[in-house]
Amino acid sequence: LGNLSGEMSVLGTEMSPSSMDCKNILRDVAAYVPQNEQFFPNQTPEEAVEFAANLKLGRDERGDHVRKSRVREMLDLVGIPVKARTRSIGGTLAGGVVLRGLSGGERKRLALACAFA
Repeated sequence: LGNLSGEMSVLGTEMSPSSMDCKNILRDVAAYVPQNEQFFPNQTPEEAVEFAANLKLGRDERGDHVRKSRVREMLDLVGIPVKARTRSIGGTLAGGVVLRGLSGGERKRLALACAFA
């Protein structure tokens, strides 16, 4: 197919893609956000971000209040309104029942908050 060549810089620092420094820095500053986000329709945005944080961070010895603070911080960062945080995300349930919930843009921002968590 050919050879790829070029330079790569992360946050202004030139790096080799195969170096461990590059991998560690990318892990801290980059995230994968799927094109078609998948959430449980009955779940709230707070629960979705908390679930993602639990998967990534595991158990935090500092306590639940630190995790809840981080969840609120992520939702603030992506602009999910406070009143939308406690209602269901919405979507289609088994059997074709549709639940109203977040708008398409709010769902995309929620997926970003889950990736950041």
